[in-house]
Amino acid sequence: MFDAWTEQTTMIALGLVAAALVISISLAVQRWLYASTLKKAERDGDNEKLSELIAAWQPSGGLSGVFAAAFRPQPGTADFNELSRLMFYAGRRSRDAMDTYLAKRVYVLLGGALFSILLVLFIGQTAAILVPLILGGSFLAPKMLLRAEAQGRQERIELALPTALDLLEACIEAGLGLEQALARVAAELGGSAPDIADELSVLVGEIRAGLPTADAFRKLSERVEVDEVKTMCSMMIQSASLGAPLSKTLKQYSATSRKRRGLFLEERAGKVTAAMTLPLTICLLPSALLMVLGPAIVAVLESFGD
Repeated sequence: MFDAWTEQTTMIALGLVAAALVISISLAVQRWLYASTLKKAERDGDNEKLSELIAAWQPSGGLSGVFAAAFRPQPGTADFNELSRLMFYAGRRSRDAMDTYLAKRVYVLLGGALFSILLVLFIGQTAAILVPLILGGSFLAPKMLLRAEAQGRQERIELALPTALDLLEACIEAGLGLEQALARVAAELGGSAPDIADELSVLVGEIRAGLPTADAFRKLSERVEVDEVKTMCSMMIQSASLGAPLSKTLKQYSATSRKRRGLFLEERAGKVTAAMTLPLTICLLPSALLMVLGPAIVAVLESFGD
């Protein structure tokens, strides 16, 4: 018993050493790639790229910053852009949002490793088959949850868009300017639709900071991965450039948006029947066969028993 315990303890220690070595190598590679990209930007004299790299690589303090640095993608790469886009879609815009997410990802992975160690210690080597599943789930689950959070937020924005357009139309018809109308809509929707209210608040802040209205709406369409919002932003830009009345344009677009949403819901409702065929067959067919054939099977068995 003592020998088996010693062998398991040795394997666990070797696993922890290997994990620490992997994290150290990952951290060193990340630092080397970042330094290489930084030197290249300095040689090219690209001050904009240099500022972007420095801003993107500002470390957080404490142990979380160290853990986040081990998994932080290199700025400018596809992984970094994808993670930044998911952060924006999920509404996480703070400066240390990425480091917080990456640190939590490391904590989840360490928790999965600790749980795997305890599982092997208390159950035995037969539980080792579950270790890859636990570690894989601990590694993939945070990003899957972040993607689900971003998708849910985009869907909530899409659902609240017709209401926001109706309120915006009413505010403009009441005599408010576009900036004041957007601010009022954001304030009114803060309780019922906080996601779209947050995006409108950011839009108003950018306009008040001096950003041209067209550029502010373009940035809104980049932050929100919803076709309806992108179309609305294009419509607002064209309407402002051509001098068309915004109230009439918003009214027509709101009606079109509601009609499109209704057609989409009807389409999804029409697919429910086909989608329910297989589950109903799997769940109800065995029960129906048991009810129909059960008495006959019992009668046959009783006749052979006699």
